[in-house]
Amino acid sequence: MTIPSPSELGGVWAAMPLPWNADGSLDTGALNELVARYAAAGVAGAYCTGTDGEFHTLEVDEFAMVAEAFARAAEPHGLPIQAGTGWLTLRGAIERTRIARDLGIRAVQVVPPFWVPVNDTERVAFYRALADAVQDV
Repeated sequence: MTIPSPSELGGVWAAMPLPWNADGSLDTGALNELVARYAAAGVAGAYCTGTDGEFHTLEVDEFAMVAEAFARAAEPHGLPIQAGTGWLTLRGAIERTRIARDLGIRAVQVVPPFWVPVNDTERVAFYRALADAVQDV
């Protein structure tokens, strides 16, 4: 995948609520079905692991597993995807963004720092550091 241009990020993008089994494992069958339904509905793309996907509850290994299943489900449909790669630390956001990149996901959503009050200068520094660390996303 390549980095989407601004025109490719237009249109309706569907949020992917993460489907879980009763034992706490990811329901990949339901995830595959949701992705297929999104593609059939003609949405411009879909994203996972954002605020709809409970990003704040996923440890890095769980994030990697979800992002991989999501990328695998979207590929046969040609559905453009994004991943939410926010975390409570810059290091965690960088790690998750690199995981998404390595899976071929080239567009990410990163929530602004929210764990402590930050001003605009600090917020810009956060995003600049993330962009410098993972320049190809």
